[in-house]
Amino acid sequence: MLVLKPVITEKTSAMAQRNVYVFSTSTKVNKVAVKQYIKSVYGVDAKRVNTLVSKGKRVVRGRVQGHTGSLKKVFVEIPEGQSLSL
Repeated sequence: MLVLKPVITEKTSAMAQRNVYVFSTSTKVNKVAVKQYIKSVYGVDAKRVNTLVSKGKRVVRGRVQGHTGSLKKVFVEIPEGQSLSL
């Protein structure tokens, strides 16, 4: 199941004024699925969908080594005159 979690920061709030909304999701999600999800949940058409994958980092805690999880950010642009209620 596709789950989009809104990313709320100062920068993304400024982007929302330009009708670009940022979501965090699984790295396996594609752009077509995101467009369909936005249409079904929020009832607006996505004009453009861009993605950014942040690879997980290596972490060391004492003698234990591991890594943080990878993250995909989705940037959804919607047409003028429409807005999302996050």
